[in-house]
Amino acid sequence: MAVFLLGQAVLANGAPGGVSCVWEPATQSAHITSDYLDATVSLAYPGFTGLSVDSLGKQHFPQVTMRAPAKPWRAVQATRHGGWIEYRRPGAAGSGPPRWALEIGRQEIRLESHWSADDPPEPLVLEAENSICHVTLLGRMEPDGSVQLPAIMHFPDQGSFRISATPKAIKALGYATGPGDMGANQAKAVKITFPGATRDIPVVKYRWEVVTIHPKVAGIGADARFDGFRRDWLNMLQLSPHWRMLANHAASDTCAFCYYEYADIAESTPALVKGVTALELVRQTLDRIMGGSNAYGMPGHGGFPEFSADTLPSLLIAAQAYIAGSKDHRWLATN
Repeated sequence: MAVFLLGQAVLANGAPGGVSCVWEPATQSAHITSDYLDATVSLAYPGFTGLSVDSLGKQHFPQVTMRAPAKPWRAVQATRHGGWIEYRRPGAAGSGPPRWALEIGRQEIRLESHWSADDPPEPLVLEAENSICHVTLLGRMEPDGSVQLPAIMHFPDQGSFRISATPKAIKALGYATGPGDMGANQAKAVKITFPGATRDIPVVKYRWEVVTIHPKVAGIGADARFDGFRRDWLNMLQLSPHWRMLANHAASDTCAFCYYEYADIAESTPALVKGVTALELVRQTLDRIMGGSNAYGMPGHGGFPEFSADTLPSLLIAAQAYIAGSKDHRWLATN
């Protein structure tokens, strides 16, 4: 076992510092920490076996388990190059471009994928189990359930990453519930897929920036009593890739009589990423309902023979909150 400094100083006793890496060949992993991040990086395949984040940089939380890809995965040779972990096919020259490369900074994670006809990269996949927290993507959803970039990846009770990519030809991340789970309403994991480089897009770069997103309240920045408020404001906002609507959590059901609660939070939420608001998630959900989808509390969903008494009021309140916050009068006139 060896410890390598990747930043200014090894993190000690919770004090602010740089980034430390413990390289553990025996377990095919590297444990990398800063005051904001705690990651176990796989040396057997590009990606993580565990990850946690603290948006405030104050403490380490239990790592969210990341499932390994389905075997057999393509073999790799993992090497260090400065602060980067690089993945190539076994025996490949270290001077050639890596299939994937990963760098963890004090407050960000960077991923790079490089195309090579001799070693084409597969997508990098995070399959996050939900026993610790329900990881979710937040952003504009595509009809196939993928989420446009830039987007937010939120770890409830821990914090958030703002994810962006270059070039802009990389438009979305794959988003699905884990295969082989107990159905869409009881899935045990969500899968987030980062497309790799291709012949047409020979270099792809992703940046995960640790952020806090919450309403601005004067005087709370140094007050530890508000740490939960600052870390966890987004907790309730969970997008289901199966239903393509706001849901109990990313791998659970969608409940129409809860939509007004999401809207209450969304109306006070700052922009998630440039050009995307939390209220858009509410509008996406309402558009799906008005387009013919149904949800728990509506006839034909979850055994309901008719609307529950609170479903239609919830839809109206959510619509009112969307209009009040967005001033989207064209949507109002249409609907």
